[in-house]
Amino acid sequence: RSQRCFLDEDLYVTDMGRLWRTALVSMANLGVEQAIIFPFGMGAFLRHLEKNDEKYSNIEVMRRLRRRIAGEFMSAIIDLCVPDSEQRRRSKGALRGPPIVNLCLVCMNAESIDNHNAFVEAAAHMAKGSNGLAQILRIRKNVDCLQLAYELSAGAGTMKVGLLNGAN
Repeated sequence: RSQRCFLDEDLYVTDMGRLWRTALVSMANLGVEQAIIFPFGMGAFLRHLEKNDEKYSNIEVMRRLRRRIAGEFMSAIIDLCVPDSEQRRRSKGALRGPPIVNLCLVCMNAESIDNHNAFVEAAAHMAKGSNGLAQILRIRKNVDCLQLAYELSAGAGTMKVGLLNGAN
């Protein structure tokens, strides 16, 4: 008898937020001026959830999960990278993230389009409440992360570029 594994959505979304924040803080600690990130945690990790829990066969349930994960990413950027964020004003803290965050999103198949849409929706929603998100976040549609890293670092002279990349 096989045992099903159920996702604790709140824990997963919270953990993704921690991972986004850790990546951004680590890049800032290394002096990265331009971060390059792809939507990790939203590909293979979500791809077959419906095999473990049938509720994830519902398109709307998956859309909400993707949107929550993307929202965590936007919150991390606002909290760590936007100079005039509310959280920074309350804590009187310095910037702890890179000044520019490039998010590379591909639109090649249904899954990547769903991820793209989740990030664009999250960015649009969060930008309404943050004056600085639009100045920090650069959404790069159908741009390869490695190529962008090469182009930014080759043309920048002394600019430090940080790439968060992953593979299974």
